[in-house]
Amino acid sequence: MKINGRFKQPIWILPLAIAGLVAVLGWWGDGRLRETIQGQLKAQLTATLNANITALGIWTTNQTRLATALTDDSTVRNLASQILQAPVPSRREIQTRPEIQQFANELRPRLAPLGYELAQLVNTNYVVVANSRRIQPIGHLPVSVAHTNKFAELFASGEPVIITPFKPNQLSQRRAGTSTFLQQRTNTLRSLDRPNVNAGRLRRGDATMMQVAAPVRDSDGIIVGALALIINPDKEFSHILSVARWGNSGESYAFDQTGLLISHSRFDEQLKQLGLLEATNSSSALNLRLDDPGGDLTRGFQLTNIENESHPLIRLAASAVDGGDEVDVIPSRDYRGVPVVGASCWLPQFGFGVATQIDADEAYRPLRVLQLVFVVLILFLLLCATGLFVFSYANLVWRRRLSEAELKLKQLGQ
Repeated sequence: MKINGRFKQPIWILPLAIAGLVAVLGWWGDGRLRETIQGQLKAQLTATLNANITALGIWTTNQTRLATALTDDSTVRNLASQILQAPVPSRREIQTRPEIQQFANELRPRLAPLGYELAQLVNTNYVVVANSRRIQPIGHLPVSVAHTNKFAELFASGEPVIITPFKPNQLSQRRAGTSTFLQQRTNTLRSLDRPNVNAGRLRRGDATMMQVAAPVRDSDGIIVGALALIINPDKEFSHILSVARWGNSGESYAFDQTGLLISHSRFDEQLKQLGLLEATNSSSALNLRLDDPGGDLTRGFQLTNIENESHPLIRLAASAVDGGDEVDVIPSRDYRGVPVVGASCWLPQFGFGVATQIDADEAYRPLRVLQLVFVVLILFLLLCATGLFVFSYANLVWRRRLSEAELKLKQLGQ
């Protein structure tokens, strides 16, 4: 029995050849799809970052306009000028000087509708001489050292300034003989951040504040001080950055020049579970530095020393602090150690940086789906090739045995 010529070639070579062709096409398609995804990621990250920057710009502009409008009000300006040009009042004088009480009465009903917690008058010596509340003396309280540069900028330029989020205890500098006074101040500041009368007692690290300050001028147009309005950043600042979240892991956040987070993270509860936040912290704002932990903490990597200052900043934050505009679609670790892609930039007009990111696994999911399809297809073709090879080998053995049997039959017949 003769085998036709077309069956002399092993048929298992065909699916093997197809598998090789599919592998080549898969490699080519993987590269093209990766380029497409990276291009789309760059565009989306850039658009999200720019949207956040624009929204923050509009918000800060509105804040400075509101502060300027208050200082330009004739009643407020006259009262503020009288207070600022007079000697710094003592505790007893604060309670008796009528202009200070009038100042508080004039501003207090205006602040709440505009979303402000408190108004303070700061003289050119960086001392708070009055505020919009009458519950405790304010005189002789210096502005935080961290904020004097912003007030100096205001006094020099005559333009309003934004002071980024800070903790209330950073407003006061401890000095000898002022412990009781500072304790009163701390209690007052705690009361400012209580969201409502039913809210629980604030714990250390819960309260955060922002300020917008505008210059106060006398009748001759000379700057005699500043009106500083205290803002709760949770209501608008952090909310603006939380709006532009995309996917299940996308987030945007702001940070200062030291890499300290000044807005909320999307993963506050996860950060507590990982040990990056204390259980007593209500949020990550001003409680988390954007350090690179060195490994993915969500996958079991152990961080031996959370307080170790030797940890570098994550790539997105480090690039922005150095003044660069980063759009990085090559995965790098974030503050949880999770590989992410993102974009960041530094905003010198605000004095902080902004970043937006998304987990690399989610960003590159379409590529991984395509890779899985090609892998399954190649494995299927290899399985087919193996099956055909086994079938061909078995068929060859059967034919050989059949030929031997025919030969024995012929010999037996003879």
